Amino acid sequence: MDSNETGKSNNSASGRDDIRNESTSPGEASFDHQQARERIASAVAEDRDLTEVVRDLTLDALSGGRLDRDRIKGVIKAIIEDVKQAGELGQGDISARQWREAFAGLDVALKSTAQACGLAINEALGRMEGFARTELKKSQAELETLEDLFLETVGNFATRTKGVTRDILNDLLVHARRQGTQVGEQVRTSVAALSDTLERQGDRVVHAGLQAARHAGADLAQVASGLLAGIAEKLRGSSQSDTPPPDRHDR
Repeated sequence: MDSNETGKSNNSASGRDDIRNESTSPGEASFDHQQARERIASAVAEDRDLTEVVRDLTLDALSGGRLDRDRIKGVIKAIIEDVKQAGELGQGDISARQWREAFAGLDVALKSTAQACGLAINEALGRMEGFARTELKKSQAELETLEDLFLETVGNFATRTKGVTRDILNDLLVHARRQGTQVGEQVRTSVAALSDTLERQGDRVVHAGLQAARHAGADLAQVASGLLAGIAEKLRGSSQSDTPPPDRHDR
């Protein structure tokens, strides 16, 4: 097998490498799939709620580097794959209830991500006049599509799987599109606030050159990642007292 075929084989072996290929760059933390699968498998074996486990794993991964669209998509794909593989390590398949909990964990984590991105843009508007208005608007536009990115990524995974798992994920997507998601609600709140701020700022947000705009985007993604890490710590600290006992009758 030549080097091109080897590379193709390695990249297509499983979704486990997606986050390394799509969402990290030199110097950024890589995602520990082995640790993720072990933590999820342990929760499955002990019949614990997967919501907080998946939420924390997702937040840890997203807090480890630039918080941009490619990284978020890669993390979502990696987490879903690790949930599925954790089930295969133990009981075979993840149940409908466990997939629902994992989906909810991703939703909560992405809600925090939307909050962090909104705060980063708002902070830039408040104290950094060197950001390009076009770059800030681009960041806002990416924030607006975060819910779509979440549902689209889960949907793409569902189409690549089969049997009961595909049916469960498709049912979750239908429900999410009908009833809405936490990340979608947070996106709408953040975007509304940012639109008002952008309108008030007017010419304070200067038009920078292309190079400056790219630099601004990198800074925004890094600021958002740092803010998300702080939000994640607060969530962990309050989860025990704020999270009601889950309904675990539906297996």
